[in-house]
Amino acid sequence: MFSILALSVRLPCRSLKRTTEFYTKLLGFSVQTAWPEENPEYAGLRFGDVLVAFYEVSDLPAIRASFVLETDDAMEIYRRVQNEATVLWGPEVYFYGCREFCFEDPDGHQIIISEITNDPVTCEG
Repeated sequence: MFSILALSVRLPCRSLKRTTEFYTKLLGFSVQTAWPEENPEYAGLRFGDVLVAFYEVSDLPAIRASFVLETDDAMEIYRRVQNEATVLWGPEVYFYGCREFCFEDPDGHQIIISEITNDPVTCEG
């Protein structure tokens, strides 16, 4: 039997500079890799064990990614992004014991923030 050791995603973006600033300044990621050095078209961003990479394209595909970032403080992230990004729903506490909300990054990729909680349910849907 084999093991899967990690998962990282690579997503297209219109402006690598804008996307990198969004993830580093707003969400606390750091740039691990930028290539080529002179005028990067690719960047790998890291937050602990989480790696998200972006590559610049002129025509962004119509299909956008959606992914979940599990955290220990969803409301702190919500406070950071609520005036800087489009919040699509939440924050709410769902019947499965998570406080969650969803927002879009500058290229329309949907990021769901999820935190396990014992707080009362605020949304049944």
